[in-house]
Parts: sequence; structure tokens; C-alpha cells
Amino acid sequence: MRAARLGLFGGIVLLLAIGPRLWLQASSFIEAGEAVDRELLALILTETDWGRGWTAQLGAAVLALGGFLLAVTVPRWGWIGAGIGATLVALASPLTGHAVTDAAGSTGVLFDALHVLGGSAWLGTLAVMLLAGLGTLSRLPAEQHGALAARLVTAFSPVALVGAGLAVLAGSVLSWRYLGGTMGERFGALIGTPWGQALLLKNLTLLAVAALGAWNWRVLLPRLGSVEAAGRLRRSARLEITLGVILLLITAFLVALPMPALASGEDLGSLGIHTCSGAFPC
Repeated sequence: MRAARLGLFGGIVLLLAIGPRLWLQASSFIEAGEAVDRELLALILTETDWGRGWTAQLGAAVLALGGFLLAVTVPRWGWIGAGIGATLVALASPLTGHAVTDAAGSTGVLFDALHVLGGSAWLGTLAVMLLAGLGTLSRLPAEQHGALAARLVTAFSPVALVGAGLAVLAGSVLSWRYLGGTMGERFGALIGTPWGQALLLKNLTLLAVAALGAWNWRVLLPRLGSVEAAGRLRRSARLEITLGVILLLITAFLVALPMPALASGEDLGSLGIHTCSGAFPC
């Protein structure tokens, strides 16, 4: 029940963000001070790849939200619908970003989708374990906390580890492509451009998460089984979630910056992609 409510919350937040994102994209097509009208919105949605990708995301988000609603009363079919919808959201996400540009290569959409799927599996699994799993242990007798915490970690850890690894691998491939140029040019872009510096900050945060994960694996997990160890696990999971949120905020800033491989700012109108302002990705 708690997991379904978490999914409902996430689905509602996603739907609330999708509308403003369309408006911001439409604003990038017009001069400052001009109003966004229905004709422009219809043109974007029907005549651009960005608009078709946005529509696919909207449909997938509605499917996921409906699945989470159904999961409250009919868990089996509800979770199937929610899982399909959430997966489709991740697969449609690259269609409205830099993955469709030449800088990402012919497999950019695939790697971007894997990056989003992996990151979602990692942070989503961790959030469910912390909020829906470990959060319910306080209602049970104290002597059961340690054993149940160990079972939760055993069930969820493989999914989170595979997701994190997939996100890092796919993200590394895309970052290498987005830097562009020769080896020397890539290194120069990494330390000499705002996009490269934001990427370095993201990687440092990722290293902190990896260090925390290694500590959990080598030190904390072998000690699970006691009430004290369960408490340490909750604190560690909260810290990892916090670092994950920081990672997402850095990523949101990163995708709004011009990539070194597209630093010239050439017109990408044929793809339906335009440079956005503020913290929103194109």
C-alpha cells in the first residue's frame, strides 16, 4: 500500500511538470514578450519530434498513474500497468532531449533510455525500501526489526546495484560522446566548459554515493540482524537518498547547459529541439 502511494505521488508530480515543460519549449520558439497560443502548441505537438516525444511521455505517465491507482485495490494488475507505464516514461524521455542530436550518435536514444531506467531502478528501489519497507518496521515488535531489515535488503539490493551500474555505464558512454572532438579536446571541454564542470561535480557526487554503497556492503550488511544494525541501515539509506536527490539536481542543471559537441548552438529545428533557458532541459 505504501509503495503504491509513493508511485501515485511520483506520477502526480510528473504530470504536474509535463504541462509547464511544453509551455517552456513553446516559449523558445518565439521572441521575448510574445504570447504562447494554441496554434503554436498544436504545431509543436504535431509537427516536431519533440512534440511527439512529449505526447508519448504524457500517455506513459497517465498509464503509470492509473496503474498505481489500481494497485491500491487490485495489486497484481495494478502493478503490471504501473510497471509498463513507468518503463515507457523512461523510454520516451530521451525523445525530448539531447539524445536525438547527432552528438549522441545513432544509439544515443538507447543509451539515454538505459541511463534513465538504471537511475530510476536505483533511486526508486532505495526510496521504496526506505519509506515503504523500513518505514513500517517501527510498528512491529523491536525484536523483529533486524531480521526483517535483512530480508528487505536482500530482496532490494540486487535491483538497486544493477540499476546503478547500468546508469553509470550508459551515462559514461553518453558523456564521452557529448564532450566531442579529440581526446585533448574532450579533456579541455571537461575542465574548461560549464557543461564539463557540471559533469565533474556530478561524478564527484556519484563517487560519494559509490563510497557509501561500498561501506554498506562491506561493513553494514554483514551486521544486519539486530535492532541497532537496522537503525544504522535507515540512516545510511537516508543519506544515500539525499545524495541521489543532489545528483538529480545537478543533472537538471547539466542538461540545461549547451553541450561541448553542440557549442556552436546550431539550429536543431529539424529535430524539434531548441535551446532552452533556465533550469529546464530542451
